[in-house]
Amino acid sequence: MIFLYLVFGINLLLLGLAILKSMVFKNKASYKTVQKGAWLIPPSPIAKTMLIVLFLSWGSLMAFDEPWIKTTRGGGKVACFDTNDPLCVGGYMQRGGGETALVIVMGLAMMLIAILPLSEKGVIIDSRTVRKEWRFLSFKFSTKIDIENALTEKGMRGEMPILIVEDGQSGKNFTLSFPYAQQDIKFIETEIRKRRYKMMKSKEAKAPLKSALKKTISLKGANERANIEILKNDKEGAGD
Repeated sequence: MIFLYLVFGINLLLLGLAILKSMVFKNKASYKTVQKGAWLIPPSPIAKTMLIVLFLSWGSLMAFDEPWIKTTRGGGKVACFDTNDPLCVGGYMQRGGGETALVIVMGLAMMLIAILPLSEKGVIIDSRTVRKEWRFLSFKFSTKIDIENALTEKGMRGEMPILIVEDGQSGKNFTLSFPYAQQDIKFIETEIRKRRYKMMKSKEAKAPLKSALKKTISLKGANERANIEILKNDKEGAGD
């Protein structure tokens, strides 16, 4: 357990330094690549690994490091004030059976949360959509948004800058922050806005052509109807 405490402490320190670096200092690191003609922007592999180790070590400490002993918020053991208390064993207060089981379950749940950063593949931008994708074993899940309807909004989560990408019609969204590199988050925002602008301009350019085509079809139809009417009148005149 001492090893787990050491791993947890070191990882927590490194994670804090990584977050501080991404917020305070300009970081030019970028992990974007091209995959099957689309942009793939994965999370930072170092930051992702730190998150996985953090959840696993934290959950292990909660579930297996004497979960039957009561602790303070700081993690210290709660000493007994009354040695005659039946819950006082070895100078420390003990948890009840139900409370101990709950702590173990919470620790295991914390370990399972590590699946989220582990399975996160990244953000994929193709010609029409942007999506955030997760893959774990044979399971695949993604939040897909049409670029034509995509809206971007910058915000803050505590002291951490975030980018929210939302579908303006359906309301579905996803958030980008740590462990993604700030340079990659800026690239995603710029790429979405650039592609959306091109789509809007393309629609505006096609609109006059469609209108002209409709007018041409309408005039053609009117001319045909007029010709038919003339022929009909000529036939009636010849009959008279």
